[in-house]
Amino acid sequence: MKQNKDIKDFIVFDTDAEWNQLMHQVEEHHFPEKKSKITFINFIQSIAASLVVVLLFELAFKEPEPSRSVLFAKENQNITLTDGSIISLMAGTNLDYPLHFRGQNVRKIIFEGSATFDVKKSILPFVIYTKDLKTEVLGTKFIISQKSGTSYIETLEGMVKVSEIKNPDKSVILNKGDKFKYAGGSFIDLNYVEQVQKDSIVTEKKLPKPAQKPVVVKAPRVEQASEPLKPVGSVYKLGSVLKDYLVKQNKKLIKIDKKFKFNPEQIVRINLSGDFNEIIKSLKSQGIIDTKPGDCPDCIIIVAPGSGN
Repeated sequence: MKQNKDIKDFIVFDTDAEWNQLMHQVEEHHFPEKKSKITFINFIQSIAASLVVVLLFELAFKEPEPSRSVLFAKENQNITLTDGSIISLMAGTNLDYPLHFRGQNVRKIIFEGSATFDVKKSILPFVIYTKDLKTEVLGTKFIISQKSGTSYIETLEGMVKVSEIKNPDKSVILNKGDKFKYAGGSFIDLNYVEQVQKDSIVTEKKLPKPAQKPVVVKAPRVEQASEPLKPVGSVYKLGSVLKDYLVKQNKKLIKIDKKFKFNPEQIVRINLSGDFNEIIKSLKSQGIIDTKPGDCPDCIIIVAPGSGN
């Protein structure tokens, strides 16, 4: 009986089996973490590979900077650009132009001499650089010529904006038929100068004939002006002056009152070579507009005549 009791309380402990079971539990506990690490590394490698593929694709298909051609015209000749624009060069003119406009955001021309530009309309701006001036157009026909440090610009069709390279705020807008020259840091309205000369001739013709015994009057001596002639004004459309010049060039300072119903086709004579304060003062003196203060200390709101504060 004692022997049966001892056998009943006896427990067999298999160390090998217990060890194998423990290791199995350890493997099950750590395997997901190991798998997670492997998955994250694979994810990073996939992203890196994708970036390399995208970079290679961009390098293969990106439009390179256009090659340019530099030309010296020994005689009068025409150059047709890939967009269809035509440049008629005078003899002795230097021209630097791109051979194509693919992938570009501007049609840039570098030029010295005299030429007529017939520019095709495009969403790409057409910009011409000379020594001192920058001329911007979208589609028009005009002439630029340079002689002895003086630049002459005449617009045959459309509208162009001409500004100093060193001082972009000093600029003029030329409509069809306008002619300006740039010399000594000033823009001079040649149309106005010609009109003054014509008026002087007409006045001389209307003078009475001298008497039989003319009285000789010695004219006072007139000193030569040290500064170049400055234009008093040229003829523009009111809508172009207000919207395309004043507001566009001074977006943060000048606005037009929504209640101001003006005729954009109204013809005004104004000098656009001065700053915007002089232009506004001239328009107010002509009874064309009035102004009132805006939201900021220097802001101006253009209103109808007689509506200003």
